[in-house]
Order: sequence, then structure tokens, then C-alpha cells
Amino acid sequence: MFGTIVSVRAAISNHGIISPIFFEETVNQVRYKIMLKSSFIAHLMAKDLPMETQWFMQDGARPHTANTVLDYLHEMFDLRVMSHRFPEQHGCDKMWPPRSPDINPCDFFLWRFLKEKVYERRPENVVQLRALLVELRRALSEDFCRKLVTNNPLQLEASDVDTNTSYVMKVRLLLI
Repeated sequence: MFGTIVSVRAAISNHGIISPIFFEETVNQVRYKIMLKSSFIAHLMAKDLPMETQWFMQDGARPHTANTVLDYLHEMFDLRVMSHRFPEQHGCDKMWPPRSPDINPCDFFLWRFLKEKVYERRPENVVQLRALLVELRRALSEDFCRKLVTNNPLQLEASDVDTNTSYVMKVRLLLI
């Protein structure tokens, strides 16, 4: 009937791409928070990046905006979080516009790039899909990511967001 569904998470920053992180189960708030801790934050810390200069941006998917996830993001990034529900949860005035893919490079570039390449190559199974996504991730250099984030079409004042913003994307791929 339907093929295997693979959920893939990736993040992009001016320090490169953190990806791919694969889920074969539905991503809920617990799994998402574990992924943030064990993969995303661990990657930032391994790069020796000062957390007090990092900004975090994500979409408004339900697991991303659960109170426990928003509290964890507040703990890690203080008020440097752009996420649906974050301002109300933590009393800050930065508003995250809903459904605004033009702001997030994961939406306006990375997802489209990966999708095009996956459909060109048409992997036949999950193993090939995973290998292809890892290969595609390696094709995008840190320098390329830096230029992508620096040239973000969102025009914010330097006092609002600097080029240390990290963006998280989610992708659900249906392999038939």
C-alpha cells in the first residue's frame, strides 16, 4: 500500500549543517527534545560555539512547541529563540510569524534542494535514502552554509539577530 515513512531532521547554521537525524517513529515532544539534547546541542558544543551568542529558530510543529521543549530551549538559548508559542511561554517580545518559509533557510533552500536530489536519484529503499541524504549533506560546505545564512532574505537589524542563528528543519519523506 504505502511505503516506509522516514522522518529526517536537519539544522543549518553559518557553521554548517547538522544532519541528517533519522526517525522511523512518529516524532513527539519527548523524541524531539532528546534529539535536541543528544544531536543538535551536542553538535553546537562540539564546535565550541559560545551558547550565549547562538540564536535558535524552528517551525511551529506541535512537538517543537510543547512546553517541555520550549522550556529546554529557554534554558539553552535564554530569549534567543524564534518559535511559535515561545514569546507567550517565556515573556519575550520577539514574535515568530507562522507559516513563513521565506525566513528559514531550511524551508527556502535546504528542503527544496534535498527533495529535488532525492527525486532525481529515486532511492529504492530506506538504506539508499539514508545514504543519499548523508552524501548530499556532505556536498554542502561550511562556507556555503555561512553564505546562505548571512544572505538570509529576512532583513533584521543586527541588534535583533546576528549570523549565529541556527535553523531546524523537519522533513518527512515517503519512500514508495
